[in-house]
Amino acid sequence: MPPPQLPESEVEAFLAKVGSLRGNLQKATHLDWHGKRIDDDDCKVIAHLIDIGSLPKLTYLKLDFNQIGDAGMSALASAIASGSLPKLTYLKLDFNQIGDAGMSALASAIASGSLGSLETLLLNGNAIGDAGVSALAGAIASGSLGALTVLVLSENQIGDAGMKALAGAIASGSLGSLEMLYLQANEIGDAGVSALADPFASWLLGNLKVLDLGSNQIGDAGMNALAGAVASGSLPVLQNVDLSGNSGYAEPVEKALANRKRSVDFGEKADRSRRPGDGLSAV
Repeated sequence: MPPPQLPESEVEAFLAKVGSLRGNLQKATHLDWHGKRIDDDDCKVIAHLIDIGSLPKLTYLKLDFNQIGDAGMSALASAIASGSLPKLTYLKLDFNQIGDAGMSALASAIASGSLGSLETLLLNGNAIGDAGVSALAGAIASGSLGALTVLVLSENQIGDAGMKALAGAIASGSLGSLEMLYLQANEIGDAGVSALADPFASWLLGNLKVLDLGSNQIGDAGMNALAGAVASGSLPVLQNVDLSGNSGYAEPVEKALANRKRSVDFGEKADRSRRPGDGLSAV
């Protein structure tokens, strides 16, 4: 079924609002619509443009600091699921009004395989809770975000149930490319972090470099679980861990990270000190 048509006057009014020209869209690879007061009705226009194939080369879409709610996100998600953004690698939706319903709609679009090229997904500062993250986790577990390197879910309403769902998705091995995971300023406690620690310790995030869990509700039990994952050596390139603003004592994690770095440094020095042929059997 072809997408419903919108009056051309609505399309032109939207493009005037965001400062874009209709004739440039077919060639556009980057669209920065940051802070353009885009609301749910505007999202229907964006969805229409996606549906009719007006953005075939788009790789970068920035829609942060707008007024996009669940209805707008659902409209966008439906259009994304059509497969009309095959080259999209960067999607920024920070500081909107997206809740669980909108996140679930986006998760369905992801699960369809329509965002298989996506490398960066930014959802900071919305109203996403456990149900929304659980839906996202299901999409991740399907293997539909295998190229993802950056996931930002900070400043939402995610608690332990959402983290358990996300841990299950990580345990599926479907986020092996992930390098940066931001979960700052949510409602994550010991049970959520302990659930995450299990796949962390199983070599399933071997490319993770940055982990931000600051300003949550993590106590000593969660810190110790995370420290065990770091100490296991299963996060070999982890460089930055932010645990500030929690109630637990972060020193076990800091020590595990420092010891792991010292171990890596020692191994590198040992390798550099070897002479050619050291350790090899004579033939």
